[in-house]
This record gives sequence, C-alpha cells and structure tokens, in this order.
Amino acid sequence: MPDHVYTVRILVCILLSSAIAMPAAAGFTEQGDIVFDDQQGVYWQRRPPDRNSDGHIDRHDRWTWQEAGAYCQSLDLGGHEDWRLPSYEELETLVDYTTHSPAIDAAFASNNGLYWTLSELAEDQDKIWAVSFQFGDDYVVHKDSRNFVRCIRP
Repeated sequence: MPDHVYTVRILVCILLSSAIAMPAAAGFTEQGDIVFDDQQGVYWQRRPPDRNSDGHIDRHDRWTWQEAGAYCQSLDLGGHEDWRLPSYEELETLVDYTTHSPAIDAAFASNNGLYWTLSELAEDQDKIWAVSFQFGDDYVVHKDSRNFVRCIRP
C-alpha cells in the first residue's frame, strides 16, 4: 500500500479519537456572581461560597451534604431564591475535559475539590455522587463528609 494511504488512515483515526474524547465546548455567559449555561438553560452560582469569609476557597469552606442543601435552599443570589443542589447529571455538564486543575470553564471560579450533587446512590442512601473539578472525575461519598457546593437554579 502507498505511504499516503497509511498517512490518511492515521489522520482519520486521530481526528475521530479527538472528536470522541473532547465534547463540544459549552457556552456560558457571566452575569456577575451568576453564570448562565446557554446549552442547558440554567443558572449557576459562579463561585463556591467562602464559608468562613477569609477571601480564600479552601478546606475550611466545605460543607456536609445536609448543610450544602440547606445553604442552596436559603441562597438569595441575583434576586432569586429558588437555588438548589444540582443533580449529578447537571453538575457533570460543567466538566471541561480539555483542561484540568480545574476542569471547568473559565467563566467559573473553582478549585479542584469535590462538589456535592443531590443524587443519592440507589443502593445506599447515605452516599451521594460528587464531582471533582481537578480532572472531572466523579466519586461516591458519605453524606457526612465535607465537600464544596455550587448551587443551580432553573
């Protein structure tokens, strides 16, 4: 077989694997402390809350699952009070697999920690799905562990 046939086949394989590995970039519109997800039609809290008001998002700003849910339900941001924890599927839409540390669009202020979802594990309701924005991995964690929170609203 001629060399150019091999080159074309290799190029096609590279292009196909790139298309599979990298989802289309999501469109996000920053609106102050809120980010609008143009594809999903929902609003996100731009930054995780600075729980201890020290100006840094670090391990001291993590919440239990129950605390995180209560925080979102009481959040008044952008003149809206209908915030909640996102589902696993919703939070996963923020993962940007083309980058890491953090693996999230630059519209969001984020760190590499685990973020809560409202999605309980079917087999064990004491465990919840969480998403890490270091590489976009997901984890199952106990409700009493402490993780970061990012709220969503319709």
